[in-house]
Amino acid sequence: MSEYEVLGLDLISVFKFALALVIFVGSLFLRKFVVHGAIMLLKLVGAHEEIQEKAESLIGPPLSFATIFGGFYVSAHILQPPQELDHIFAKIAESTVNLSIFWIGYKIIDPVANLWMKTSSGQHDFGEEIKELLTKILKSIIFVLGFLAIMEVWGINVAAFLAGLGLMGMAVALAAQDTVKNLFGTFVILADKIFHKGHFIVCPEVSGIVEHFGIRVTQVRKLDTTLVFVPNATLSSTVITNLTVSKRREISWTPKLAADKEQEVYENVIAETLQYLKHQDDIENEEATPIVHLTDVTDGTMSLMVYFHFKMMDWGAHVAARERVALKFKEIVKKNGASFALPTRNVFVHKA
Repeated sequence: MSEYEVLGLDLISVFKFALALVIFVGSLFLRKFVVHGAIMLLKLVGAHEEIQEKAESLIGPPLSFATIFGGFYVSAHILQPPQELDHIFAKIAESTVNLSIFWIGYKIIDPVANLWMKTSSGQHDFGEEIKELLTKILKSIIFVLGFLAIMEVWGINVAAFLAGLGLMGMAVALAAQDTVKNLFGTFVILADKIFHKGHFIVCPEVSGIVEHFGIRVTQVRKLDTTLVFVPNATLSSTVITNLTVSKRREISWTPKLAADKEQEVYENVIAETLQYLKHQDDIENEEATPIVHLTDVTDGTMSLMVYFHFKMMDWGAHVAARERVALKFKEIVKKNGASFALPTRNVFVHKA
């Protein structure tokens, strides 16, 4: 019997086990102090208030995880496991440190991006869409770097792995050309600032309000509430009218009147219509003057051009104003004794 044995128990082994248990349990309590210390450090270095307020939710989980596993690693090392197992524990510990660091970097991207948007407001014309795109790209980069760092810990040849990914990436790029086109279309839309979230756009493919601008597709809500997904490659190569950023709405009518009245009748219709348009508060009369003219005479009809601009951009108000002007024009035509031309067709019958 050894001098360190009591009742058949090795006191040194019992002491090591007890010490390991105390360290591991202690790490469960220590994690709170580690997180609190990190938050205090952020305050001392003068971190922004928004970062300080969200610090616990941002760095708390990674630091807690690293502290607990650190306690587990020290406890396991005290118990002196076999060399191979101890070597594995060491690699897991190093991987845990790397994971915690990149985990914190991943979680802190969103609040930093929001803070940057607030502080740069008025200095840069970057929209919410660019912020979302950049955060997605940065998160992807951090995820890949963290994965490669952990691979390096376990002795995997990262250079060879990246070379293999390069060859595979070429194959994927060939098979996903549309996705690559959409990605480039995304950058074109962002660079040219064609539209932003909440804008009302009109294009051959769809017309409606932009609800979400993603890396591959843009979600547009039509007036009937239908949600349409349009590839960014399509939007970047088509003609788009952005009604939200327009100063006014263009109206161009070509009504046809029957050509069976005296010249004075048509002159009165033109003059009264123009006078009405010039005295409407919601119709532009400074930068774009209303135009009402006779443009053509064909097949017994007098073609007019009625051209003006509404100041309002709201769709509902715009439609109501168009209705009001159209009814007033009909009233002017009727009051002056004119009439709208009806489609006619002459049929000649020859007797046999």
